Amino acid sequence: MSKTQSQQIQQPWAQLYNLEIQLRQRPIPSSKKVGRPRSPFPRTAKYMHLTADEKRLLASLTGQVQEQFGSDKVNGSQITGFALRLMDHIIKQKGGLGDIKEFTGLWERLTQNSSE
Repeated sequence: MSKTQSQQIQQPWAQLYNLEIQLRQRPIPSSKKVGRPRSPFPRTAKYMHLTADEKRLLASLTGQVQEQFGSDKVNGSQITGFALRLMDHIIKQKGGLGDIKEFTGLWERLTQNSSE
């Protein structure tokens, strides 16, 4: 099994994001209700309070990924979910958070070069 294949198996959530952006809307038969179809991957609403800068970052990253993937189906929820999983992955790679008690220390720990 190649490294790419093993990574895909270990990252099923990434495969779900891929499927989500590849889905094409099917024509709705006239017997069905008109409206927005259900999401194929149910999500729970979580309200966040973002600063103007954070909103700008989220919109910018969403736009960059949409452009790169060639799909306007990429959304902010996917970018936020991806960022959460990336942060979790980095924390696990670094062996946890240690004795960090503030965000400046967290930033330094997460951005340290892993070769140190």
